[in-house]
Amino acid sequence: MMMGAAPDTTPAKPVPTPAASGIGNLRKPSMQQSLRTLLDAGVEIHSVVDVGVLSVTAPLLEVFPDRKHYLFEPIESYLPRIRKNYEHIDHDLLNIALSDTDGELFLASTSLTGDGNITHSHIVEHEVTRADIPSLVSCKKIRRARLDSIVAESAIEGPLLIKIDVDGHELAVLAGAEETLKLTSVVVIEAPVNRQGTSKFFDRANFLLDHGFVLMDIVDLSYYDGILWQVDLVFVRAEVAHSIDRLRPFEREGFEFEGGKWFALNEDKFKRFE
Repeated sequence: MMMGAAPDTTPAKPVPTPAASGIGNLRKPSMQQSLRTLLDAGVEIHSVVDVGVLSVTAPLLEVFPDRKHYLFEPIESYLPRIRKNYEHIDHDLLNIALSDTDGELFLASTSLTGDGNITHSHIVEHEVTRADIPSLVSCKKIRRARLDSIVAESAIEGPLLIKIDVDGHELAVLAGAEETLKLTSVVVIEAPVNRQGTSKFFDRANFLLDHGFVLMDIVDLSYYDGILWQVDLVFVRAEVAHSIDRLRPFEREGFEFEGGKWFALNEDKFKRFE
């Protein structure tokens, strides 16, 4: 009678993980890691200006728990949640819509889910109704101000980190912050990359390039149905980036494949080039 082959009792080799491969601490395209890299490199940030909070910007809380946060959120219904999330953080909460002029605007809040819960808000020059926007939940008059005006009246101290995420109004916020940008080390700005938003991506990037910043990172990539939809761009003031050797590794020590400094993201985890 034929006997079956003895079972293989050799222990299975464990599937490598980033930590087991010694690459668990490699950079990932997240806002947290990008900002930590800049902070560890020596980029100075005294205050955080967060434009468009919604309820919380977790990466900024995580990386800068000891800095003062200036929080701009024009949607009044979000304010109690913001206060709760920042109760242990030194902060000022301003119910203001930042723009390129001082005065008044209207905040049109819409619900894409159809249940009355606000999902998006848009700054508009004139009052609108549901005849104009079928998904409209509310249209409310709010204060409009330039960030330059707020900084002047509030004595916000630099160097600053400015994060801007205001559903399409980003360029107007930048235009109202030309003087403030001179006090700023880092700008993090949301940018669409879908077909309709391509021009907005370059408008925002070119504005910051023209005002003395260099692109340092692209993080928090967001996809819709498998298609890249939006990203966050991390800019650093050019003279700051050029003054810190850690941010110029090619210039400091030349390029090398060895030593694990060069790696690329792939479908699994990371691909290290050695």
